[in-house]
Amino acid sequence: MLKRFPLRTVVTSALTLVTIVVLGMSSFPSGMAAQPLPIKPQVAAAAPAATCPFKVMAVGDSTTFGIGSQTGPGYRYNLNYSTTALGLQLQYVGRLTSPPPNHEGWRGSSIPTITNFVIDGAMAANRADVILLMIGTAEIEANYPAVNASQMAGELNFLVNKILNTWGDTTIVLASIPPVGDYRENGPAKNAIAAAYSQQVKSIASSKGSRVRYAEVYYALNKATDLADGLHPNDSGYRKIATAFLPHLQSLNESLCEAWRFRGYTYQGPGGDTSKPLGNVTLNLYGYNTGETPPGTLIDTRASDAGGFFNFFVTKKYYRDNLLLQPVAPGGLAVSGVWSEDGQVQPSGDILWQKAAPEVHLNRFNFAAATPTPTATPTATLTPTATATPTATLTPTATATSSPTASATPTSSPAPTDTATPTPAATDTPTASPTATESATPAATSTPTPTSAPSLSAVWLPLVRQ
Repeated sequence: MLKRFPLRTVVTSALTLVTIVVLGMSSFPSGMAAQPLPIKPQVAAAAPAATCPFKVMAVGDSTTFGIGSQTGPGYRYNLNYSTTALGLQLQYVGRLTSPPPNHEGWRGSSIPTITNFVIDGAMAANRADVILLMIGTAEIEANYPAVNASQMAGELNFLVNKILNTWGDTTIVLASIPPVGDYRENGPAKNAIAAAYSQQVKSIASSKGSRVRYAEVYYALNKATDLADGLHPNDSGYRKIATAFLPHLQSLNESLCEAWRFRGYTYQGPGGDTSKPLGNVTLNLYGYNTGETPPGTLIDTRASDAGGFFNFFVTKKYYRDNLLLQPVAPGGLAVSGVWSEDGQVQPSGDILWQKAAPEVHLNRFNFAAATPTPTATPTATLTPTATATPTATLTPTATATSSPTASATPTSSPAPTDTATPTPAATDTPTASPTATESATPAATSTPTPTSAPSLSAVWLPLVRQ
């Protein structure tokens, strides 16, 4: 059964489309044609059926495109940076590629324009698991004063129901819109519409069940400092929009994907000191199954950021029975301390998990100045320093100086007497003093060789008479 739209809604939508084309603010994909929209009953919640990486589509008008941002992509730039840094496994999809990442941010589009001309083609080209929907700013600007908050809320409710009914496994993160600055033409009146509409956006989100989540944008921005032209955010405002979307992507990442997250911090200082974060530290995550040689296959390499934070995100495709986190100490530093919530700290400073659960695993590494390896000072290598071997100073005990004892004193008897040849009285062979432990063999010279004593055998002396 087709719904009969009020004439005012139809006329408003047609005028919006004409305005977009005339001003050249938007270009629609070729082949788009308005289709009658089926009206279906309120949607029952369905369990998400995404696999990692899940697909995210940013849908909206010029605030989704990024008008007013110096970086180009607006909140998408900051959101992409944050989700990458956190290791979330997602892919931004959409037919518009500039400025990246891909999106469906059609400048100047009203809510009915998105409903009738954008969403069908967008989802046909890239079936998204999550839609970031922020829409309404361009409609207030283009249709003021004819536009009002209740009318816009009815259009938005219709669009949300269409998405939920047509794509039963898609989740929507629905955001309110930025405020309008007072210095914009009719700024205060337009801001009043934006405030009332944003309040109804929140009500719509809370009425749809678990498949629709709400992101607060209107009250997150300061209309005096976060707007570039009174209508579109500046880079400060876009950062705040990204912050509003980020927690939803984080929680969806956890619910949509079975994953292992190994995260933590790197610090400079002794073990346990967390006062000085150390950035740009390389960490490698390896994996190997039972029977394979560690460390196994390199799964991913990350570097800690300026705050020392690092994060590995491992999907089931890369999971192994054993996961090993290995820090690479920066030049001049060495690992000084390692802590892990549930991993096994290895003597090498690595952390090992065996059969880790698909959840967050927290860790910490400390690095300090490397202690120089002492140069091998030859520790008196027990080369016995020739301890003076006592050269047994042989004190000859009783060196028998062989003094010829009877030098044949001539007796009065004229007849020569055979005087016995004085054999040197058994020369006491000098025995080594018992104190000489080194068994000193007396040198050959020790044995006093008797000086050639005159051979007294048969010496005839003439008898001299006086």
